[in-house]
Amino acid sequence: MFKLFQFTLILSLLLSFWSTATAEEQGLNASPPSQFDYGNVKQQLEEEVTTQTAVTDNFTNEFLKEQVTSERWYIVLLCVVSLISLIVVLFFIRSSQDYSARDVVNASGLNLIIFGTIILVLIVDTHEQLTAAIGVLGAIAGYLFGTLQRRSERQEGTS
Repeated sequence: MFKLFQFTLILSLLLSFWSTATAEEQGLNASPPSQFDYGNVKQQLEEEVTTQTAVTDNFTNEFLKEQVTSERWYIVLLCVVSLISLIVVLFFIRSSQDYSARDVVNASGLNLIIFGTIILVLIVDTHEQLTAAIGVLGAIAGYLFGTLQRRSERQEGTS
């Protein structure tokens, strides 16, 4: 174990001398300059920061544009899916033997509330705007579910 340690120590010393000699041969000076121009370095750093800030602002603007475009497509696709699901639900209600206007209102209302909530979540940026709208949609959905439950209880009572 001790011989391995000695070998590693000798190898590291040889490599350090070799790299120092190679640097001196190539004209690289490892010693710091005697005089350092702090003003020039400060100016270069300020220019670099200004350039990086401009590039970052450009990327941020492009990202926001792309985000708005993708949100627009999500909303359009959700509207199309909402209409398709509404048509399918109404088709199945119409194909049943016994349906009433209340069934149509409940089914279409729940469908539109579900998709409206999803679209609203995509559109709104802050939570403050979102809470009130979700509360209203939740109240409407609760009313519709309550009317469905009361109707099923009445039908079970008359049967």
